[in-house]
Amino acid sequence: FQNRLNLGFSRGNNVGIRHALEKGADYVLLLNNDVIIEMNFLIHSLKIKADIVSPVVKFREFKDKPQLLYDLGGFVNWTTGRTTHLNTYKNEYLRYKGQKPISVDYVAGCCMLIKRQVLESIGFLDEKYFIYFEDVDYCITAKKHGFKVVVDPDSIIYHKLGGSMDRWSNRAIFHNLYSNFIFISKHLGIKKLTGYGYLSVLILKILKDRIMDSLTKSRIDILDNKKWRGARHNKPS
Repeated sequence: FQNRLNLGFSRGNNVGIRHALEKGADYVLLLNNDVIIEMNFLIHSLKIKADIVSPVVKFREFKDKPQLLYDLGGFVNWTTGRTTHLNTYKNEYLRYKGQKPISVDYVAGCCMLIKRQVLESIGFLDEKYFIYFEDVDYCITAKKHGFKVVVDPDSIIYHKLGGSMDRWSNRAIFHNLYSNFIFISKHLGIKKLTGYGYLSVLILKILKDRIMDSLTKSRIDILDNKKWRGARHNKPS
């Protein structure tokens, strides 16, 4: 069903989560509408003995590069509050394929399988987050309550880069900073927000992410241009 207004990621998904639990669901799958799934990805995830499971996330734009990783979960540096995605933009999928589930601090909210027990124990997504960090926050809260968060290396989906909004628009930067501040104040305390070290790390992280996104989008543009030129040259006369 469709909400009349844009409620944001947390509040919008909570409407669906609540409905699923009322219908007796044992699991709830959060799945973005810009995701392409591989056959049997859900069967793989359901076999994993964990409380929150995510597949390996690859780029929709690079389906012809099967080793390139978009998201493999991530970790939180509890000194700085910085979040780091595992091997993003690296050609290292073969390193993980066929291996045991990877224990991480958090997984991507674009595709996250959650056991009913988790939702009944810690509640739904925190609606203070409109977009960004709600998935990190939920996984961290779950881990603090003893639940296990993993990535399944044999389950794969493809996600569009920056599908929700342009990551470097003023709106996206505002929401990223605002949600980051909520996350830090909630899990590390308000004093971290006033520290020079935290602000410096946050600014550097934003700059690094912006550079990486620009490089990735440039590669996409180059590949698309090559494909277009190849199709034009191969066109029958």
